[in-house]
Amino acid sequence: MQTDTIIDAERPRRVVTGNWVALVAAAAFVVASFIPFVGSHVPQGYSTTLYRQLIGGRSGLVEGMGGFLFLFGGAVAVGTVSIIGIVLRDRDWVAPALLASVAAWSLTWVGLLLNYLGLGGFSFREGYWCILGSLVLAVIGAIMALRTSPRSVEPSVSQT
Repeated sequence: MQTDTIIDAERPRRVVTGNWVALVAAAAFVVASFIPFVGSHVPQGYSTTLYRQLIGGRSGLVEGMGGFLFLFGGAVAVGTVSIIGIVLRDRDWVAPALLASVAAWSLTWVGLLLNYLGLGGFSFREGYWCILGSLVLAVIGAIMALRTSPRSVEPSVSQT
């Protein structure tokens, strides 16, 4: 009885769950930008959204565009790479690109969120926690995408 090892030449299709998780996280970030972000401890209970802080009340078009790009540019980049990963499942470069875009986006925003901790006099509202949660979810999705990329999956070996 002779045993031959046959390596399956067909590349395994990548699972895109991580891309979906990162896409949902980017969408959640956009939605959270319109939820009350911080409030003050004054009796009137003043609160504001992140969108209003960065974009609202800008006097010029360029200033408004800058705030818009700062607020939504990273989420759009992560969402775009996630969609590419969902549509083009078998591309080796998508998972590392998603991880890189999520890292750049999330590190910027985690730094900004940590900066708010030192300001004092504010209470963190639902939007703050939703934004933080969406960033954590995006990191989880990027790691999932990287772990299920075609390079990390061994070719199937069958004994006949």
